[in-house]
Amino acid sequence: MRGLFIFTAAALVLQNPISKTFANTSTHKSSLNVFPLNHGICQPFSPVLAAAENGNLLELRKLIQAGADLFDKADCGNDKNIDALTLAAGSNSMETLKWIVSHTPQVNNFNWSDAVFMAAAKNKLEAVKLLMARGAELDVLNHKTDLESIAEENEAAEFALSKIREAHSKEVIDAGKQDDMAAAQNPRTPYKVEWGAKPAVIYLMDHSPSVITMVGTKESATAKLQDISEVCDKLCPGMEDQKEDCHRRALYSSDKGKPEVGELMFAFAGTPKISKMEMMEFKKEGSLKAKAWTSNDFFSDLIDSDVGYRWKKTDEGLLLETKNFKTDEVQPAYREDQKGACILFRSSPFEMLSCSSTELLYADHHLIFVSDSATPEISFLMDKEKFYYLKGGLNYRNRPMLLTKTKDQWEILQGETSDSGKEEECD
Repeated sequence: MRGLFIFTAAALVLQNPISKTFANTSTHKSSLNVFPLNHGICQPFSPVLAAAENGNLLELRKLIQAGADLFDKADCGNDKNIDALTLAAGSNSMETLKWIVSHTPQVNNFNWSDAVFMAAAKNKLEAVKLLMARGAELDVLNHKTDLESIAEENEAAEFALSKIREAHSKEVIDAGKQDDMAAAQNPRTPYKVEWGAKPAVIYLMDHSPSVITMVGTKESATAKLQDISEVCDKLCPGMEDQKEDCHRRALYSSDKGKPEVGELMFAFAGTPKISKMEMMEFKKEGSLKAKAWTSNDFFSDLIDSDVGYRWKKTDEGLLLETKNFKTDEVQPAYREDQKGACILFRSSPFEMLSCSSTELLYADHHLIFVSDSATPEISFLMDKEKFYYLKGGLNYRNRPMLLTKTKDQWEILQGETSDSGKEEECD
């Protein structure tokens, strides 16, 4: 970030320009007491800078014709400097400012951001418009917060802010269009969304498509991208070593305000057709029957292919064993040795075994996944393909997950939120 000058309330009371011409090696305490921050000395304050501050175009032209450097800068300390463009922007001479702008071959010859704020601090709308038209909006974000602090009853500052917002809006739209292309590669990926305090949606993802379809327990609704920013969250809350995860936060708003979609679950990129949403109801079936569940083979779920599970009949009852396929180590995971300790629930096409702190989801006795809390909650069609939304977390992963069956094979679709794959860092 280039030299940032803070304009305080006291700095808005600006004195008349000093008419004295200074030698090249002299020092100058600027009448614009906002430069520098400590109101100290800017040096060397050349005759070119003095002429620009005074708005003395005749003197300035003579100096340049005699070989002086229009792009002189005075060092104000603390890595801050001031140039002719900024001083002219605060003067009472638009002709001087126009002349300097017209004789500037490249935008980066001057600190345009400071020049805009100097003009805005003195509510010089014409000067701000000239500078912004020349390209100052490219870096005037340096002073966005400062401009906001003086924008009330200041048309010049408000105009500069409006141009900043326009430029930022274009950046957001362009970013959304680029992410549309990335999202199109995986149109079925569910995205994590949360209601914000306002009638909008906060959406945490690596991609921020220009339009999303929010899916709730009652209906779906579309929302358009409004803004993108970066936020940092504590990766391991409660731990002494507070690691941070910085990620993108996108703000979406719906034409309907905050639509009555029910409990907001997830979102898809774009505008897929969502239909036939139905809440799933799991009914208790009673205890397990060994013949239906026992197996000689271990089966992994759709989440972790390194671990297998099987039910084994023993004298004490059904035993759930796990096997690490990498080490071939077999361990007991749960023993069904008490009546009612492991409960069977059904909701077509699923069977769920709720066993103490572990839940196992099956379809036609084929293991789908093992979790601590996830349950299929709602079914729906997306462009004629049937999906099942899983409420809760799989292996403490905080991301939306969907189940679908394609060509007799079950598939689990996991949303890629900012914490994906990082939970191990908290171990």
